Amino acid sequence: MKYIIYVTTLVFFATKITAQEIKLKDAIVYSGDTPAFSFAKKSMNN
Repeated sequence: MKYIIYVTTLVFFATKITAQEIKLKDAIVYSGDTPAFSFAKKSMNN
């Protein structure tokens, strides 16, 4: 009985998992349509 419950919960949660859409554009990381952070290398007194 426990096996059936574990399998049904695993199937339920596995179908509900979605991935985020990540885009890299002009040294800015976009998560969906909102900018999350930039990854541009900044010079330190050069």
